[in-house]
Amino acid sequence: MRQPDDPLPVLGIARTVLLPGMACAVPLITDGARGAIEEAMRTNGEVAVFAVHAGAPSRPEPTDHYTTGTLARVIALGTCARCRRQVVKLQGVHRVRAFVFVSRVSDPYLHVICARPEKNLEPEDDSLRSVAAAVWQTALEIRRRFPQCRAARRAVEDLRGRCPEEIPGAASALLGHLSVPEKQSLLETDPLSLRLLAVRHELRRCLATTRGAVHHGWESRVN
Repeated sequence: MRQPDDPLPVLGIARTVLLPGMACAVPLITDGARGAIEEAMRTNGEVAVFAVHAGAPSRPEPTDHYTTGTLARVIALGTCARCRRQVVKLQGVHRVRAFVFVSRVSDPYLHVICARPEKNLEPEDDSLRSVAAAVWQTALEIRRRFPQCRAARRAVEDLRGRCPEEIPGAASALLGHLSVPEKQSLLETDPLSLRLLAVRHELRRCLATTRGAVHHGWESRVN
């Protein structure tokens, strides 16, 4: 059983950023990725997920990773029906900040000593709940305007009953147009109230014009 201060296995991802509250399926292409998930499943099912910078090699070095990531739980491990690769389903739990990445000769993947940022623990007061409710209302507005949009339906379902910290990840189905650096900036934004305001601003910005909504693919994400 892993102890609280033990280093966590690291899963580096290149094409997205895992946010707290977000469910994500990640193909395990390299031995390092498979090894990190196997270790997580042998212990308590937790893995530290960090986005990697553009151009990083298939076996990223410590400096190839962003230093703010997300603690994730392994939900399921399976095989993609199309490509026959192993795919892991992860659930983002909360942010973590890396103190040091550790490379072990015996493992083809990194470990990390990390902690939950103190600013991640903003008290859940009325003002924070009010901002969270505003994100929810914006998602409902998108759902009403684009009733056939699968991403909007998923976001509304995922946002239901979420705590404020999980809202950016729960709304991620409507944030797919953001680049990795933009999503990483969202993950790093403090305090949490500003993070939620940034999500609402992005959704409102995309709703501002019909062309913007079409550009971001909401009308095309249908059954």
